[in-house]
Amino acid sequence: MTNWLPDLSRGSGPVYLRLADSIESAISSGALPAGSKLPPQRNLAYDIGVTIGTIGRAYALVHERGLVAGEVGRGTYVLNRSETPPGEQVDPLAISLGGTRFQDAPPNKIRFDTTAAPDLGQGKIISGILAEIGEQHLAEISSYSRSFPRNWFDAGRLWLARSGWTPEAENIVPTLGAHAAAIAVIAAVSAPGDKIVFENLSYTQVSRSVRLLGRRTLTVDSDEYG
Repeated sequence: MTNWLPDLSRGSGPVYLRLADSIESAISSGALPAGSKLPPQRNLAYDIGVTIGTIGRAYALVHERGLVAGEVGRGTYVLNRSETPPGEQVDPLAISLGGTRFQDAPPNKIRFDTTAAPDLGQGKIISGILAEIGEQHLAEISSYSRSFPRNWFDAGRLWLARSGWTPEAENIVPTLGAHAAAIAVIAAVSAPGDKIVFENLSYTQVSRSVRLLGRRTLTVDSDEYG
C-alpha cells in the first residue's frame, strides 16, 4: 500500500473532483505507478479531513476514467495503461452530475464562462416561433415517440454529399441537437478511460459530458489550419 497523499491546495472546485484530478496527475507523473494500491478510503478521509463519502466519489470517478480497478476485500489499484479494466461497473447514477469541468483556466488562456449569445432581439422572435410550433405540433412535442419527415433525410443527404458521393437516406440519423449527436458518436466509438482530444477553444459542454462518460480529455494547440 502506498503512503501517497494528494495535494488539494490547487483549484477551487469540489474536493472530490480535485482529489480525482490529483490521483490522475499522480498516475501520469509516476508518483502512483501501475499496480500500486490507493490508500483505503477511511484512512485517506481521516488524513485529509473529509468524509468517506467524498473519497468514495473521487475513487468512483477515477474508476470511470479507466485509471484504477477496485476489488472487494483487496482495495483499489492503479491499472497498467495497456490493461482492460475488470468487468465490475460503477453505477453512473451514483456519481454526482455536478460537472467535471476544470474550475481554473489554464495559464495564459481566456476563460469563457458562458456560450450564451447577447440578446439583440432574437429572444422575442424565437419565442414567437416556438409558440407557433407548439400550436401546430402539440402532439409531437408532448410525446416521447419521435418520427421524422422524409424531407429531413433528403436534406441530410444533400448536406453531407461530397465529391460525387451521396449517402443513402436510410443511413441518415437525425438527432435532437449537435450536442446529442457528438456525445452519441463518442459513446459509440470509444470506451471508458479512452482519451478524447479537443482544441483549446471548444464547446465546453461536450468536454464536460465526455468526462461524465468516463473518458479523459486532452487539449491540443491549433494554428491557422486548425
